[in-house]
Amino acid sequence: MTTSDRWLQIKELFRLYEVQPPASRERWLLEQCGDDRELLLEVRDLLAAKDDGSDVLDDGAIGLLRRMSSDVPASGLVGRRFGAYRLVKLLGEGGMGSVYLAEREQEDFAQRVAFKLIRGDFVDPGMRERFMRERNILARLSHPHIAQLHDGGIADGVPFFTLEYVEGEAITRYCDDRNVGLRARIELANVKPHFPWPDISAHYLYGGDWGHVQLGGIWRMIRWDQVPTDTFDLSGHVTGWGVSLGGFWNVTSDKNNVLRWQANYGDGIQNYFNDAPVDVGVENQFINARTPITGEALPIFGAVLYLDHAWDKQFTSALGWSMVNVTNSDGQADNAFHNGQYASTNLLWTPVPNVMMGGELQYSRRANFRNDFDFNDFKLQFSFKYSFSQKFGGTQ
Repeated sequence: MTTSDRWLQIKELFRLYEVQPPASRERWLLEQCGDDRELLLEVRDLLAAKDDGSDVLDDGAIGLLRRMSSDVPASGLVGRRFGAYRLVKLLGEGGMGSVYLAEREQEDFAQRVAFKLIRGDFVDPGMRERFMRERNILARLSHPHIAQLHDGGIADGVPFFTLEYVEGEAITRYCDDRNVGLRARIELANVKPHFPWPDISAHYLYGGDWGHVQLGGIWRMIRWDQVPTDTFDLSGHVTGWGVSLGGFWNVTSDKNNVLRWQANYGDGIQNYFNDAPVDVGVENQFINARTPITGEALPIFGAVLYLDHAWDKQFTSALGWSMVNVTNSDGQADNAFHNGQYASTNLLWTPVPNVMMGGELQYSRRANFRNDFDFNDFKLQFSFKYSFSQKFGGTQ
């Protein structure tokens, strides 16, 4: 795709974003961009510029499109000098600029830094102002786990700033390679989850010879506190809630066929599901320097439908399907759980009281959030069960 085509794609997404319902705009944008994170950042930059009052699609669009037509890749600047700094290698790229490993060489000392340079195709007053605002935010941050701002200015007419260069790997890759669980990832930031109130639930059941139907609801408060707070304050809370409707129905009068069903929906009630791993997902709000990330109670839907059938007094079977689907937040990892399904059928034999044996065929499926991973699994298992029972005392 040429840079002109790329700009047309960005511009179209920008315009369509504006006509989406406000509550679903961000989720719509994530779906449209898919795995193209650079595209997502480009569109968000234009949206941020609009919020700042910049003219990004009218008269300024012609100049912006002209500037984006530059075919010089970020890696092409390696080896070039900007002021006292020489760019050694490209470390990464973002929506507004690129980050390089750079060396500052003077007569009395040499220093290696992370050098962030605004993209040459975005050098205009509005972009400069946003770039300088980012630099000023970084200058105010002081934390042993945040790279320190060293220098900043304008070289050859292009704004830049330099940060402490730290050898290592991205924390997301570090956690993924070592299978670090969610709780450990949270505690990296000294954030402790807790539930200040018991979960409050209510339940109503109505039944008869035909079976029964039941309705339930739940409300819960979920908090997380950063202890102690410092430059960042990641503390917050969300409210979880859910409703459940289910029951069973005697399909035949002899009760040899029983249909069991249930449907659940809510936010932040994943703890009540077997497969869903987390109640709260990370929600990015990087525009907030004090609280750059927060939490969102994740919406979840689950359903189950099973038919129990008695062939006779010794043989029984069950056939059914269940599913759970989580609406993920934008800050969750690409391999976060998104959808799971399970189905099974069996044949069980009870030859004598207290003894049961049989086989079961199972199917399961998992799909992740953003990394295109999905997996289907089949399993055939056999089991044997003996129920031990003994009555002590009493009369015969």
